[in-house]
Amino acid sequence: MSSKQQRTLNQSTQKMKERKTRKLVHRKRSGMKSGFLRSTNLIQTYHYNIRTIEQLTLP
Repeated sequence: MSSKQQRTLNQSTQKMKERKTRKLVHRKRSGMKSGFLRSTNLIQTYHYNIRTIEQLTLP
């Protein structure tokens, strides 16, 4: 195998890897957005509601 062939092979594998990771990252990010952020938002609003209720009930 010549160095030129090796180089093109490396470039193509690199591109494939990049594409794969980009897809994975995107999927992870969108999944996290839907699942993780939803739960944290719920928790935050829950805590916020408790705090405001406490403030309202405490004289």
